[in-house]
Amino acid sequence: MLFLLAQVISLLTNPIIIAFPLPFLLVYHETRDVGYALMWMLFSMLFIMMVGFFVLYEVKRNVFSDIDVSKREQRPLFFVFVTFISILYLLSLYVLNGPTALFIAVGGILGSAIVLGLVNQRIKASLHVASISAFFTTLSLLYGGFSLLWLAMIPVVAWSRVKIKRHTVSEAVVGCVMGIMLTLIVYFGVEMWR
Repeated sequence: MLFLLAQVISLLTNPIIIAFPLPFLLVYHETRDVGYALMWMLFSMLFIMMVGFFVLYEVKRNVFSDIDVSKREQRPLFFVFVTFISILYLLSLYVLNGPTALFIAVGGILGSAIVLGLVNQRIKASLHVASISAFFTTLSLLYGGFSLLWLAMIPVVAWSRVKIKRHTVSEAVVGCVMGIMLTLIVYFGVEMWR
């Protein structure tokens, strides 16, 4: 029963799935305009789905072992593709005069892809835990209040990744530390710049 629960948690917190609402939350925080935030969320979903379809395609071709890209040696290709899509997205934001919050987010994603790619040379940091840590840290920093409670999901996701044997405890901890640390660097870097 616990294994099944861990699988469900792991599936629902897949980095691609949690990426879908992020553009809305960022743009809404910046503008307080629901329609504008929805528009940019839908636009952003195209790029997020490209990453998802790429992963599914590579799983089908047996280049990736699973949708989590669990094998460390398979991750460089994933990081290169995420970097490529992020650059395309960044260029699209520039051409379309996109919201500042999305420029900052994609800059953070690019930086994180590079850092996690380097960390991946030594240890298979949990991308699930890094992503969920970054997501809920961002939510807490921007919205405060009750959104701070979402931080309690980080150890739950870490537990699920360890329980289904996708990561060791140390890999989950590294993912958590990287997700929080990179988010704080971007957030406070932007705050100092303003």
